Amino acid sequence: MFRNMHLKQQFESQVLPQLKVKIPAVIHSSINEKFADPSPAQKKKIGEFAERMVSEHFLEIPVDDMVEASLPVYQRYYTHDELVQVNNFLSSPAGQKFVTTGHQVSQETYKLNSAALQKWADRQKAEIDVEIEKFVQALKSEVKPKP
Repeated sequence: MFRNMHLKQQFESQVLPQLKVKIPAVIHSSINEKFADPSPAQKKKIGEFAERMVSEHFLEIPVDDMVEASLPVYQRYYTHDELVQVNNFLSSPAGQKFVTTGHQVSQETYKLNSAALQKWADRQKAEIDVEIEKFVQALKSEVKPKP
């Protein structure tokens, strides 16, 4: 099933490039906390060091181990028969299309849903702001008790 899902290829094409950007940034940040205001030459050395650390420590991420570790999760939620059915679907042309386009579809729908949710949140905030203004005005108009 995992082979049909192309998890390793998806990880290598989608996650690994992000890690190769994020990890040097984390290394730079860690160095900057310990060594403020490096010279241009030192900045170059820091960049080279970060790249070396990535190539030495993150060249091969244990994708197979990650897939293996996820098996108990699938086993907890799906029966063997259900996983066979999922695998059969993923082996089909439609399933392969689902796998290869799934990330793009998810990204596009996330953007659309985020925009719709933001519009809704903005409307809710505007309505709440009006209600807050009314509430505050009512509080201000209350007669204060005399001491």
